[in-house]
Amino acid sequence: MMRWVGVLGVALAVLDGCSSNSCVTGASAPCACPDGRSGAQTCTASGTFAACVCAGGADAGVDAGAPADVAQVDVGFPDAGAPEVAVDAPVAPTDDGVADVPSTDVPGCAGATTLCAGVCVNTATDSANCGGCGHACETGTSCASGTCVSGVRGEMIFLNSGPFIVPAGVNTISVVVVGGGGSASTNGGGGGGGGLCYANNIPVSPGLIVPITVGRAGGESSYGGIVTARGGGTSDSSRGDSRGGSGGVGTVTGVVGRCFAGGNGGDVFSSGAGGGGAAGYAGSGGRGGSGSSGACRNDATDGGGGGGGGGGGSSTMGTSCPRVYGGGGGGVGLFGSGADGVAGMDLCNVCALAGGGGGGSGGGTGGGAGDAGVTSGYGGPYGGGAGSGSASTPGAPGAVRIIWGPGRSFPNNAM
Repeated sequence: MMRWVGVLGVALAVLDGCSSNSCVTGASAPCACPDGRSGAQTCTASGTFAACVCAGGADAGVDAGAPADVAQVDVGFPDAGAPEVAVDAPVAPTDDGVADVPSTDVPGCAGATTLCAGVCVNTATDSANCGGCGHACETGTSCASGTCVSGVRGEMIFLNSGPFIVPAGVNTISVVVVGGGGSASTNGGGGGGGGLCYANNIPVSPGLIVPITVGRAGGESSYGGIVTARGGGTSDSSRGDSRGGSGGVGTVTGVVGRCFAGGNGGDVFSSGAGGGGAAGYAGSGGRGGSGSSGACRNDATDGGGGGGGGGGGSSTMGTSCPRVYGGGGGGVGLFGSGADGVAGMDLCNVCALAGGGGGGSGGGTGGGAGDAGVTSGYGGPYGGGAGSGSASTPGAPGAVRIIWGPGRSFPNNAM
């Protein structure tokens, strides 16, 4: 209280001095600052004192102790004639309450690109806009020619039955299945060759479990019951059947594919008959040669469309032979269409094994003459029918191969 009384006393004295007009130009006199400190004022040429100047050179309306970059408005002692300024005043909203956004107009896109969400993209290759704006490809796929395709490449070969679990990133697969070659019973006709079926672009999803069946001798092979190749037939002399087993065929359900038949086993007329060749990718397997007690028939045939050749038949011409066998039919490979299998050589008037049929499309050759230690006409892998003779002989097992990846398909792009 005493402090403010002193300040008022000084102020009154200053006002009194000013009102008397007794100051001399250039003379100084003490004055009171608003914060209670002492300042000084100078007499002007008009004979009146100017505004009080506080210590440190600050104007009487400004706190000399405040930082220079911070403006403090003295509401108690405003500067005469100074406009009022609002500090940190909010920005007035627009008439719709939404801030204006600067224009980002994009010029027309050049060449084969298209404007999608403000960016020029090639919809033929852009995975986020594949075939059109906003059409994004799923994880693990890529955009090719405006279509989302699986970008993961791989394959699995099944030589035994079991589950196929679709890998991550795989959305379509292609498959080939080969049925088992037919067996040959003692003194019966030759076993028929296994059928072959393939299908492409079968839709799947990652994690899907598909049961795979692989046929043994004469058994069918299948991809989930969708693509099925049947095994070759078997003749049985105990039923008075001298005809060779029929070649297996197959079925494709719900997807696009093709099936071809294995070759028939050779008929028997006393001696061993040849097994039928496995089916090819575009034709049937070769027919097995006939077994005869007369002149050589030489009727085994080559495989067609990449199929296995038929096994050769044997002829004894009345010669007493303790062991006589027809050659096994050739098998078929799993890596797409290739060369035809050649028919096995017939065996005439010799107590030995007739020639095995050649494998088609990279398949294995059937058992036959010239094979070291071979005493039966087994079928060539995969799906070759067995040649008949003095003992029962099994046909070759079937197989299943599944492939995936951009541009891969059967029968011509399966590597």
